[in-house]
Amino acid sequence: MRLEGLRGYLYPMVLTFQLLFGFLQLLDFAQVRYHPMLERSVAGRAFQLGFSLVVPMVALIIAWVAVSFLSGWWGQVFAAAPLFFCLYSVELGVSLTSLLMCAVGVALMRDRGRFTEVFLWVLSFFLGLGVVHWGVLRPLGVASPFTGVFSLMLNVHHALRRLFPVLVLPFLFFWVVKPLIGLKWRLPELKVEERGFDRVSWLLLGFSVFLSVYAAVYPNFPSVNLNGVEFGVDLKDYLQWFYLVDELEGGLTSGIGA
Repeated sequence: MRLEGLRGYLYPMVLTFQLLFGFLQLLDFAQVRYHPMLERSVAGRAFQLGFSLVVPMVALIIAWVAVSFLSGWWGQVFAAAPLFFCLYSVELGVSLTSLLMCAVGVALMRDRGRFTEVFLWVLSFFLGLGVVHWGVLRPLGVASPFTGVFSLMLNVHHALRRLFPVLVLPFLFFWVVKPLIGLKWRLPELKVEERGFDRVSWLLLGFSVFLSVYAAVYPNFPSVNLNGVEFGVDLKDYLQWFYLVDELEGGLTSGIGA
């Protein structure tokens, strides 16, 4: 019973962080180039973590091997083969090993939905911290202890944004792939009922209205827009065109009236 509980809760958590840490360390090793827009100009940068994830990944590898031995999965030991790349680069060998162990672990799991559930909860946790940081603490001018984490998330976004159009297609047509691969997802199902709006529905509706207004006001907060830069690159051009059209219409109107 304890072993089943260990495999049911701890093992998916190990696989999740192996995937995240291995992916980040591999991006750092490859020095992926991206071109974010900074101060209205495009600048070339190379992805850098600024720190090493080798130690936590080694701890996760040990945990993965321990769970495999306790479960009798001796055949999974081959997933540690990429450790030979450590002769060339420790970061490369450990990151590839973590990614391969994650792939093998997920492939051999009976309940892959458990891994999906844990993975989504971990991502939701970090995204929730990001919402608190950018949406609450930053406008209030409060220092956040997780600024480095959110900067890393932004860099990952810039490094992967070229893949977003390609990744959209599998998500759009996942309803075709899902029956073929036989995954069991633990996502809440939406049920349409005829009882009308409840308190949660009104709360979500009010939050949506507030969020639309807040998004328009957000760039004008002094703690967000430190230099007082006008929001909207073409705002000045629009104003000039508006004044020009207004003068032309005024001149034509006065000439016709005379």
